[in-house]
Amino acid sequence: MLLTGARGAQETLLIRVRGGAAPAEYAVELEIVDGPRVSGLARLDQTALLAVPDPDAYGLALGQSLFADPTLAQFVGEALAVVRASGQLLRVRLDLDPAPAALAAIAWERLYGPVGAQWQPLALLGDTPFARLIPVQRWGGPQPSDRRPLRVVFGAASPPDLPAFGLDPIDQADVTAAQSLFERAECAVTAFISGAQSPALAALTAAWAEADVAYLLCHGRVTPAGAVLYLEGDDGKVDPVTTARLVQSVAALASPPRLIVLAACESAARAAFDSFGPLAQALVEAGVPLVLAMRERLQVTTARILMARFFERLFAHGQADLALNEARAMVSERWDWGAATLLSRTVDCTAIAFPLDQTLQAGMALPEAAGQMLAIARRQAAGTALIDELEALLREWEARYSVLAEYGSRLRRLPNDPARFSDAFDTVYNDFKDLYDRETWADEEALLRRTIKVASTALTQLAGALAPSDHAQLNALLQQHIATRAGLIDTLRIVFDQLNDAFDAINALVAAGDVAGAIRRKHEVTAQFSDGLAEIRGRLRSLSRDVTTVSAA
Repeated sequence: MLLTGARGAQETLLIRVRGGAAPAEYAVELEIVDGPRVSGLARLDQTALLAVPDPDAYGLALGQSLFADPTLAQFVGEALAVVRASGQLLRVRLDLDPAPAALAAIAWERLYGPVGAQWQPLALLGDTPFARLIPVQRWGGPQPSDRRPLRVVFGAASPPDLPAFGLDPIDQADVTAAQSLFERAECAVTAFISGAQSPALAALTAAWAEADVAYLLCHGRVTPAGAVLYLEGDDGKVDPVTTARLVQSVAALASPPRLIVLAACESAARAAFDSFGPLAQALVEAGVPLVLAMRERLQVTTARILMARFFERLFAHGQADLALNEARAMVSERWDWGAATLLSRTVDCTAIAFPLDQTLQAGMALPEAAGQMLAIARRQAAGTALIDELEALLREWEARYSVLAEYGSRLRRLPNDPARFSDAFDTVYNDFKDLYDRETWADEEALLRRTIKVASTALTQLAGALAPSDHAQLNALLQQHIATRAGLIDTLRIVFDQLNDAFDAINALVAAGDVAGAIRRKHEVTAQFSDGLAEIRGRLRSLSRDVTTVSAA
């Protein structure tokens, strides 16, 4: 086997395609990130592919050409088999050589891969989230936002003089449908719509500086000079914005949106739209982490279903690549299901992070405050008893964290195969419920009370050893410690309760016969809990370092 097992919540398959020595010949390298890799040759005849009229037959022909080398086909098949067996996702990232123009013309979102004994479209499957990787020279960029509400900038440009450019006005129904995507509690929307607040380039990009997500509905066209967006000028008339102008405005932003969606409408026969692809790539190169754009014509009905499902799933788990695969699956019977493409600066396509509960956030102050107390008390004899108590409490915190991490991991590893999911989930669910029903937290609460008592004694003893300002700071930190009550115990208890609710929700779906819904909920839960568990673990490690440093002093 090429892979020996899972190393985390996911694996990433990189598909690199580079120009070869002969026309239509390409070098293909497949790599599991931080794992094995293989290489081979492929012959991609663009003329032959264009002659295939059926979109699905096109995707099959593309896949069988790209993976014609048995070594490549075996690598993909084995990677999928291993990851599926462990209940994970295989994130697929396509890295194309920018030089051969023929590569850019291929509809890669329709790519089929060897899945078991069959060939299936990778960008449609629920466990192979698909995106194009745009390697960039400049790293960095905004991290996924966990603030709520998320800041969304919605733009819809339909100036009255569009007919002079051979374009029909955008149907108001399309604008309303698109804007309704963000009518949810977790979003705060700033709208720039023709006829109200003008969607001018300067106004849009200024608002983008504070946005997490930007959505732009307008006409676009690829001209000999490059891609053009038909926005609205300050005078209310059409402003043809070139790629260079848009990129210059975005590149000047210190923190562009994490995700920009470029949506095109085709609400009338004369609507002109070729591809936002080149513009989307330019935006990624300019610093936008994720860009969702349309590379083919997209019918109005398809666009509405696709976008509604995409944002529904994105707000559920935050993963843009997975959300787009899930959205494509909703329109898989329509010929234009592969029109949308996702471009990313990195292999990580997380667009939205999930904030910890407010009470949980308050509890997080405890280890931070304790770390500062230890820094002040360092090398003071009066702090020894406090160190001993904190070490004992730390061991209890880490024990509870380990339990949470174990069950989060067991949930993540449940198979995605509907035929095996129910039985596997039943075992994990019963084990967790037995543990949850027995938990009282009494030992941890007793330790916390003892720690607070010892900390109070240490504060009194340190009064003569510390400068007044340091003692005042230590006193303030101690009050904060007490004010957060059970601190991390509360934190862990909240997460424990939330994980219990998640298990119950999945169990209810299984009991109702909705196994597909249960698997989707599993992915949502593991995505949402990963951030919280990582933050708890980081705080515990920070406190552990402080305790270790003081103990060794």
